[in-house]
Amino acid sequence: MKSLCERPFNPEVTMEQIVSESNFDKFKTWNVHPLIQCMSNDDDECIGMMMKLDHPNYKDFVFITLSWDDTYRVRFFDQRGEEVEDISMLYFDQLFEVIDRRLDKFMRYEVCLN
Repeated sequence: MKSLCERPFNPEVTMEQIVSESNFDKFKTWNVHPLIQCMSNDDDECIGMMMKLDHPNYKDFVFITLSWDDTYRVRFFDQRGEEVEDISMLYFDQLFEVIDRRLDKFMRYEVCLN
């Protein structure tokens, strides 16, 4: 996973953006596992943030990193650790909406398969 990381960021500030007051009720539906893991570099700075979700449509992992151009990248991984989707060039204020929309699409994709 470290090879997917680019630069350090503050995970607390990032989570504050994702779990803002206006997003809080919707965020609760993600059922994020209480332990959010930060991957650290040699200077003990967070370079990646992994969340385990137990959302009705998606019960796997979301990995957030900050790119060198100051945009975020969100990757979705399945239980085997295989990347399902990679969304890049996201600004700070887009994180919640993009992740939430993607969770909704997982549901629609599942319905189409059945």
